[in-house]
Amino acid sequence: MVHTEATINEALAALGLMGGPDGVKAVLLAKQDGLPQLRFGDVTIGQLLAGRTKLDDKVWRALLRDDVELALDEAGKLSVRTKDRSLVDGNGRFIPSACGVTAPVVDADWSRFWPRHDLDCIGSLSRLENAFERRIPISASGLQERAEETLSRLTGDERFVGLLGGKHACFLVTVIPQMSEDYGTMLETCIGALERSFLFVRPEGKFNCWFGKRNKNAAYRLQKSVQIYPNIRHRELMRRVSKGFVPGLFFPGCCQGFSPEAMFQLERNLPKKFWFCAAGGVDTCAAWVGKIEAMLQGQGAPEQRMPAVWQQITEYGFSLRQFNSESQGLQFGETINMRGPLGRSACSTVSGGLFLPI
Repeated sequence: MVHTEATINEALAALGLMGGPDGVKAVLLAKQDGLPQLRFGDVTIGQLLAGRTKLDDKVWRALLRDDVELALDEAGKLSVRTKDRSLVDGNGRFIPSACGVTAPVVDADWSRFWPRHDLDCIGSLSRLENAFERRIPISASGLQERAEETLSRLTGDERFVGLLGGKHACFLVTVIPQMSEDYGTMLETCIGALERSFLFVRPEGKFNCWFGKRNKNAAYRLQKSVQIYPNIRHRELMRRVSKGFVPGLFFPGCCQGFSPEAMFQLERNLPKKFWFCAAGGVDTCAAWVGKIEAMLQGQGAPEQRMPAVWQQITEYGFSLRQFNSESQGLQFGETINMRGPLGRSACSTVSGGLFLPI
């Protein structure tokens, strides 16, 4: 009999259910014919039993709780290590397999990334109010308090340590002002704010936009022409925005290489207590408005995609990127056809953001 699908931990757990340490010893003493020859993959049950008798009760209980994992070498010697439950890798990117993501994903390109920045609620809120040309009814200290509370919850969960502490981890604190127009009109408002923020730090720079009121081609106007994918959280986020301002944390590079469908799977699979949502145009623009220098200081900064939305007439998605090596140009433009043959499964090494309301 061969059980090739069973893992070492599963095999040992099965033995434990037979009676724990005493049960294992009883099996060894009984020397039941054929039992030691049963195989779990490349390991015989005899090898497992021999190694199992060397585990103390504390390790055994941790095994049954699934807190540890065991490795068995060719000589039958067991080693014990704490089970890694991380959902985020050492670079600050979600691990597709650990998050239950089965949709298309490609490897991240860490030759392009944004630098880490300190939490600057005073500067970000001031920039947001100036760029959107309106007052946002939250104080910098109130925003700081809410941001720190959420960061504390993330750092207190071992699964998310890399999201804040990874080598290339980057997050931005932001506030989306209250808006209640159609999505395209709101996005045009946000693009205008993005341009004002950019020109504040790069007065001699050039801001390009392929969309909006400045484009005479009707196919590139955004009013009443931007769609949100169905059955994703971005719809709920915009419902909140229609009722009031929404502060949040934006993680621009935590999904590098994820297809839109992979990001939608991710938002469904992550713990509901954090309520992550795949980024669209409004939240992405608001995040970079408050810290535009972070976009411009990146080492060959990645292209920022907005997987939650697409333009109805052209069926293209949106992106934000630098367009020269001196960071003197910023462009809000289009990506691939989001509704074509590749559609939601299209992958790229460019980033995709996640927005976490706080």
